[in-house]
Amino acid sequence: MTRIAFCDDDAALLHQMQDFLEQYRTLRGVQLELAPYTKPMELLADIEAGVRFDVLFLDVLMPGINGINAAREIRRYDTAVQIIFVTSSSEFAVQSYVVGAYYYQLKPIWKDSFFRLTDAVLAECRKRTQHSLILRCKSGVTRITLDSLEYCEVQGRTLGGAGGGAFPPAASAGAAGGRAAVHPAAAAAVHPVPCPLHAAAFPLPGLGAVPVRHRAAGGLSF
Repeated sequence: MTRIAFCDDDAALLHQMQDFLEQYRTLRGVQLELAPYTKPMELLADIEAGVRFDVLFLDVLMPGINGINAAREIRRYDTAVQIIFVTSSSEFAVQSYVVGAYYYQLKPIWKDSFFRLTDAVLAECRKRTQHSLILRCKSGVTRITLDSLEYCEVQGRTLGGAGGGAFPPAASAGAAGGRAAVHPAAAAAVHPVPCPLHAAAFPLPGLGAVPVRHRAAGGLSF
């Protein structure tokens, strides 16, 4: 199921977006879980508490904190959510892409164009899901895109990998007596992540089973 949040201090627009999404859900026959927010701080509190969404429609001009700054805070906890800014001003269009926005939609919103935009962003979500791994670790649940993963190795119960910042920061395996194996091409980018993984291979979409090497000791506890 795809989880979609939308945040706007304008109650009329919030109602319109919910109506559009409910119509979209019925016409396309897709499973959507909808979460409306009128206050950006409530949205931020939920995300900081671990709530995750696939798509976020976010107003820019709101009291308390504008949508751009809210998106910066969100990116500290979730780099995967597709953010679509919905606003009446083009002033922040350039800034929106600094926080990795998927799209910048100017108001008013028309149903046909909204449906096309939703088609596109959900297709991108499906593409990411098919080309990524979701793992639970001490810092939470993280999604690792396959194109950023260069190699992986299991040491006891610890998964170590390298790939351009694919893994969130975690305690060093070396500090617990273990050693993350270093791929020759990625010696400077090793980020061990403690994960409950007990398989000899990863089933990766389109690649089949990719073997991983195991070490008997030195893994971090979890």
